[in-house]
Amino acid sequence: METKDNPNITQINTKINELLDSRDNMILQLKSIHQKKIGIRAEIVNITSKLAVDKAELEPLYKQINSLRSKRFTIITNIRKIRTRIRSLNNAFQEFDRSSKQIRSSERHFRLKENYNVLSKKLTAIEWKLQTQRLTREEEKQLIEYIKVLEIKLSHWKKVDSNKKELHGLFTEIKQMSSKLDALDSSHNSIKVSFANKKETFDEQLTTREQLFLDLENYSETVLDLDKALDKSDYEINLLKNERKRILKSMKEFTKSGIIAKKKVTLEKEKIKAKKKLELGESLSFNELKLAFDEDDDYLK
Repeated sequence: METKDNPNITQINTKINELLDSRDNMILQLKSIHQKKIGIRAEIVNITSKLAVDKAELEPLYKQINSLRSKRFTIITNIRKIRTRIRSLNNAFQEFDRSSKQIRSSERHFRLKENYNVLSKKLTAIEWKLQTQRLTREEEKQLIEYIKVLEIKLSHWKKVDSNKKELHGLFTEIKQMSSKLDALDSSHNSIKVSFANKKETFDEQLTTREQLFLDLENYSETVLDLDKALDKSDYEINLLKNERKRILKSMKEFTKSGIIAKKKVTLEKEKIKAKKKLELGESLSFNELKLAFDEDDDYLK
């Protein structure tokens, strides 16, 4: 039986050809992926270079924003402290008003015209009166009591004047700080817009690079899968080739055994003829003589 007529060999050859075609296709895929990976790596290098430039531009803007935020926080903290102090001074004024109400109603009309200078002059006049005029004990006692009241009033008014000056300074300071805060907010908003635009571009490029890294990783996994598939295909091809080799060897041995069997039949006929000649005393050739004595090993090789 010829090789092409053997169905097993035909099936094996068909399967080997299919596997070889599939193998060629996988090799083409690997070459294509290799080129894509080269392109992706080049794009990653390009984007990384752009990211470095953008980062160098973003860092000073980020520092400026942080600096402005820090200054803004400091100003707001100081404004809050000043407002706390203003509330404290206003509370002191309210306390002064409450204590002032304890003065006799008869003095209230006059109290409305009081101030530190008026009270100071009155105190000086009374002290001068005590030093220069002859007074009765009762008058002297009344003046001394009045001096005490005036000193208390002077102390209050001194504190009021001091608080007024401090309040005026505090309101001026708040106004100045508010102007600084407005200027800082304007600068902050301007820088923030520029920062946001550059940051948006930076983030987009960063996202693109991350996707490229992901694509590269996916291609690498595909390469691993293709390598495994190639190894499996090579293994199957080798198995099929070995099987084909075994079948061909078996067929060859089968053909050889058939030839030997035919030779044996022919040899037996020749041996009978040679032995018959020997019995009849006819002359024998050397080969016929060997056959007559069963020395036929060389004929079956």
